[in-house]
Amino acid sequence: MSGGVDSSVAACLLLEQGYQVIGIHMKLFTFGPSEQKTESWIKVQEVARKIGISCQLLDLQSVFKEKVVDTFIDSYRSGRTPNPCVVCNKTIKFGVFFDYAMSELQADYIASGHYARIMRNHDLASLAKAVDTKKDQSYFLYQLNQSILNRLLLPLGNLTKPAVKLLAQQFSLSTDFGKESEDICFIPGDFQSFIPGHISDQPGTIIDKTGKILGHHQGVHYYTIGQRQGLGISSKEPLYVIAIDPLFRTILVGGREQAYQTDVFVHHLHWISGVAPSTETLLKAKVRYRGEEKYCHIEKESARYRVVFEEPQFAITRGQSIVFYANDIVLGGGVIDGT
Repeated sequence: MSGGVDSSVAACLLLEQGYQVIGIHMKLFTFGPSEQKTESWIKVQEVARKIGISCQLLDLQSVFKEKVVDTFIDSYRSGRTPNPCVVCNKTIKFGVFFDYAMSELQADYIASGHYARIMRNHDLASLAKAVDTKKDQSYFLYQLNQSILNRLLLPLGNLTKPAVKLLAQQFSLSTDFGKESEDICFIPGDFQSFIPGHISDQPGTIIDKTGKILGHHQGVHYYTIGQRQGLGISSKEPLYVIAIDPLFRTILVGGREQAYQTDVFVHHLHWISGVAPSTETLLKAKVRYRGEEKYCHIEKESARYRVVFEEPQFAITRGQSIVFYANDIVLGGGVIDGT
């Protein structure tokens, strides 16, 4: 339980369904003021008292910093654009916390306020998109496996956000849950102001495809594929970042059409069912959370895979996740390794 409306309502719904509920608040590392951590824990305790459940504080600051925060910083340093929510779900929420709940608490299930659904067909569990497409978080959960899905409850998957807020009122919960954050949870304020304090500048050049130097930069960690603003160079035509080379500290720019690619190299592929689809299977995939699903197929190449889209995709970014779908079902995904 985070202290927010989603996990609070999820706990109430589970109680209504007859479950014995224990609220766990994970204390995670953040660069923000310590008061924010305390406020969240106080809110969880208030909700727990209100609905009549016990709650515990689980200190995961050290492992969160190692697995999520440090990985995030190292990724930017090496020219990749990471997705910390995917890493957190795999290693923390459905990793360390899942193991704690099963072994220490002897829980039958864990539950969360994620907006996604679980479909069960005999022994096979599938992950599906939430009913509320605007809030759907199934993209971030593509690394879940059968053992976790079979012990996971997602009470909000069939609800919309407005419906959840209405339920909070009906459960007589405080409506003062604060502003809902969609930013990186461990970074206070603006991300661009966070970078200089945690990654040392290493100046380099900005070039075009001919090798012509168009300008200079202070570090590859300030850039991401598809970026147009803040390049610090002048041009008659709009220019976009189309490649980042951390070894030679170069930023390659070009016209918008050069930022489109059809082929994507992927590693750490994971399939939720445990079985990979055949290379002949036509799939749908998206290369970013707010992206659109497009048709593609997968080819095996040595130690990694190549995903080939039927039509070019804009700004395919190294370090982001590519997630595969069959209608509303999440099949799995992997980490983009380049184009």
